[in-house]
Amino acid sequence: MSYQYELDVQKTIWIEHYPEEFNGRSPLFAESFSLVEFDWGSYYAFPYQRAIQPIKLKASNPQWKHIDKEKVEQLIGIGLDVIK
Repeated sequence: MSYQYELDVQKTIWIEHYPEEFNGRSPLFAESFSLVEFDWGSYYAFPYQRAIQPIKLKASNPQWKHIDKEKVEQLIGIGLDVIK
């Protein structure tokens, strides 16, 4: 995704959102968020063509850290209620 959207992986914040889930009558899981950090390494999709292709980045070793809604809003600089 970082390559496709030309994201700077050193500045991009990766947040996973888990929406509240219901079984029809009551909530099964409350809404939650995780900040995900990766180790980034470079690679060539086709090593024999290094001279004509861009270096791509590969994410590895993901580390999840639970964060609350307020921390998400602080990180993205906007209230989540505005996004909905």
